[in-house]
Amino acid sequence: MTHSSAQLQCPFSNGEAPKQAPSIEATGKATQEQFPDKGQLHVQINGEAFDREEAWMNFQTLADQLRSILGPTATVGTIEPVQDSKMVSVTLRSDREVFCVSADVVVYFDLPNFGDVIAALVENHFTYSDILFTYSDKFEVTPELLEAAGKDARDRAEAVARGVGKSIGRLVSVHIGEADRQTLRGLEPIWDNVVYSRNSSVHLSEFKIDRSLFDVRMSDLKTRVVTAHVTARFEIVE
Repeated sequence: MTHSSAQLQCPFSNGEAPKQAPSIEATGKATQEQFPDKGQLHVQINGEAFDREEAWMNFQTLADQLRSILGPTATVGTIEPVQDSKMVSVTLRSDREVFCVSADVVVYFDLPNFGDVIAALVENHFTYSDILFTYSDKFEVTPELLEAAGKDARDRAEAVARGVGKSIGRLVSVHIGEADRQTLRGLEPIWDNVVYSRNSSVHLSEFKIDRSLFDVRMSDLKTRVVTAHVTARFEIVE
């Protein structure tokens, strides 16, 4: 009785490479913009007098006034006064020492309050400068942004497949590329050193500024943009 055994042979033992299903690769992207939502500016406070103590009192009065006029619309940063003195002419032949107490104060505000802050400063004759608009959130790639980029990659792959009379099947591979980050240049509006005038018949306490003059348009500001890239490969099916 003869016994025979079945032998299994690899279908690719003869050097034939396995046939891979046709596939298509597409890269999708999604962009997210971030606009400034906060800001800061500098206010110079100066208290002067011929008497040292009076100069400090004048300075403190101005500091208290600054906090009062801004109220809930802004946050006044730490006030660090510096004392100095200078000689001024009081007559044609004599000079007198004047004591000065000053501080450069940073004021922080939310962007919607910008007009109220500027108007309050100008109406009360405070000098301000160095306006800067800032961003409160981190400039990151969010899961939602990656999801949108992945969907864009699939939509692109489907469009190409339809163009050749096919459709896409299962996902073969996916790769998340390095995100692009950039700041788009805006018009950089400047409200420093607002010049104003009033009729001499108008009492100082009645002088008011239209806050809408300082409304901020988002299109005028620098915008931060982050772009996510996702590359996906799909099988092509009939």
